[in-house]
Amino acid sequence: MRKKTVELPKKTIESAPTAKSFFGELIGEDRLGTPVAAATEKKKAPPRAKSKASIQKMLNEAERAAKKEREEKLKSQQQAEAEEMALIMAKIDVTSKSATSAFRRRKG
Repeated sequence: MRKKTVELPKKTIESAPTAKSFFGELIGEDRLGTPVAAATEKKKAPPRAKSKASIQKMLNEAERAAKKEREEKLKSQQQAEAEEMALIMAKIDVTSKSATSAFRRRKG
């Protein structure tokens, strides 16, 4: 008896992908048809150093704004707590009045 052998297709050895080809696929060079040219950037003038006084002024303004924001947040929290306490007190008041009237009815 003879064994049947199936001939497997031979693998073609492809070169390992390079970083350039890999990143080219990521940025879509293959879709463009040509490599992406590096964008030339105009060098901006270095930002002028601000004076210490102007920096301090900016910091003070930011600090004041943050302080004002914290105060507003605290006030709104206190207002919410005051409203909640008022509701609780009203509920207690209504409950105590009904309990008192019930007590008076039984007593009388």
